[in-house]
Amino acid sequence: MTADAQLDAEQATARSAHTAQPFFARAGSGYEPRAAAISGWAADMVSGPAVLGLLAHAIEGEYKQDEFFATRVTADLFRPVRMGRIDVRSRIIRWGNRIRLVEAELIQSDEAVARATVAFYRKSRNAAGAHWVDSRIPQPPSPAEHVGERLIGTSGENSDWGPLPHGGPAWRTSDRKRIWTTGWSVIAGEATTPFVRAAMIADLTNLVTNMGTEGIGYINGDVTLALTRLPEGIELGLEADSHRACDGVAVGSATMFDRDGPLGICTVSAIENDRRTLQRPPLVPAAQSHPHPVVTAPAVRSG
Repeated sequence: MTADAQLDAEQATARSAHTAQPFFARAGSGYEPRAAAISGWAADMVSGPAVLGLLAHAIEGEYKQDEFFATRVTADLFRPVRMGRIDVRSRIIRWGNRIRLVEAELIQSDEAVARATVAFYRKSRNAAGAHWVDSRIPQPPSPAEHVGERLIGTSGENSDWGPLPHGGPAWRTSDRKRIWTTGWSVIAGEATTPFVRAAMIADLTNLVTNMGTEGIGYINGDVTLALTRLPEGIELGLEADSHRACDGVAVGSATMFDRDGPLGICTVSAIENDRRTLQRPPLVPAAQSHPHPVVTAPAVRSG
């Protein structure tokens, strides 16, 4: 899909009943968060998907080359990113013939608040021989289901897809979770590339792996997305694969998929945050009358 087609599709989504507004607007050499970027943990924090989207946008926009593929992005979310002006600085860590590694940081008040590294691998042919492949394929919802919703999900193997965050108690279970997103956007008036879209959705691994019967009791301090191909179109999903927790530390993984099948793996490590448990997903359509999810207390993200 071309950049113009991507933007046309995003704008069509924005005209639907539940508007998917961009997370940021350009402000000179920096960026200003918009209302859609507000986190579910606290009203003055920027959400994880918005943070990853901006980092991926900055790196891809400056360093992408056609013969290389952005196969991995790892983000460290070590300080709260506040709802104020954000600047981005980046640097090359290694610029090799087969592997290139680039880093970007988000800066607020002259201080780094989040960082991501992206590994670009040179494209070539697949290795010879047969390899094990997981036979389980995540199933997206029908295109006719919940048209115009930016975020829907299921909890359990045979449950129906439904809008989020209106899942209520039905979403707060110990069952396997899946989500499906449509038409997310990073920068106002600019097309969101497939790589940036995947980076945004990767942060929701915390949502599908750490949501339990009492809400989300863990806040993720990092996200890693590993891709074998880019997503097609403006729809993208996650299905939980695993979750383990001990001594207040949790790790989770999820499969990323689109309508053509699986395309990547996401992992998060997270720290207990039960005193500030997120009771429902952090992303609310801009057209909704209640703009912020309910949390028991403001969250603090620290290193």
